[in-house]
Amino acid sequence: MRSIRRVLAITTLIAAIAVLGSSSVSAEDAHRITMVKNCQSWPPTCVVTSSRPLGFLVGSVITYHTPATLETPAGTDVTIGTANGSSSAPGHCRFDWTALPAPAGLCTFTSGTGKLAGFSAHLDVAWIVGTSDFTLRGTYEFDRDSDGDRND
Repeated sequence: MRSIRRVLAITTLIAAIAVLGSSSVSAEDAHRITMVKNCQSWPPTCVVTSSRPLGFLVGSVITYHTPATLETPAGTDVTIGTANGSSSAPGHCRFDWTALPAPAGLCTFTSGTGKLAGFSAHLDVAWIVGTSDFTLRGTYEFDRDSDGDRND
């Protein structure tokens, strides 16, 4: 019985080390990003007006495929496309106007083409009160196996 417990303990320890090791690798690969989008043309689009550090995203258009579902738990699929139209990435967003203390949401992006090849991001969204602007803050990374042409 003792040997079974010892084997289970060692197996659990190895699994924990593996999980911690993989999460630290992804944490090192993820970078912080802050963007602002203006939604004067909502629905169905918003335009990125600032992006740090990925400046090439300024002027990108985020298109909401089913705007009516953005404020539901299901959210809506979106696409971000660079201003010159040569790069894009699919994503998903949801937003809750009733969130307290301030309206908030979440957008995630995956894969992509051109400069956004291999792009993934996890972005918290917040309304800039009294404006048609929203901040998007979170992390992004590029899949290093992607052969996309980007300047990050």
